[in-house]
Amino acid sequence: MRTRLIQFEQRVAELEKMAEEVMALADKFSEHEEVQPQLSIKTQTWYHAARGFLEKVYPEKVEWFENCMYGQQGMFAFVDMVHPWPDNEMKPNFFKFRQSFAGARGLLHGSVERAKSLEYDTVIKLSSARC
Repeated sequence: MRTRLIQFEQRVAELEKMAEEVMALADKFSEHEEVQPQLSIKTQTWYHAARGFLEKVYPEKVEWFENCMYGQQGMFAFVDMVHPWPDNEMKPNFFKFRQSFAGARGLLHGSVERAKSLEYDTVIKLSSARC
């Protein structure tokens, strides 16, 4: 089980690196640079990798994760814009993107902590059963 937790932590670290790349592109996009194709590709790649991880580690939170991505104020509402909008229209969408993305990233980090708690519960039950 400990090896599995280490693998979970490593995977979340990989996903976090991908998330940083997404944020760097989103920052450029919000400053009106043409990075839309790369932003869409990186975001979709991160999304599918993160969703696959959550399906295994924290399946009851997949729907919440989906809402971060596809909800009315979700990440893809910002990412799917073809061209950056004027500042007065861009800023609310960018802030919603950042908020949704932060929530989704936090869920990934929290899922590892949840797995650690489940492992601890299992160890306690096994110890109690041996007594």
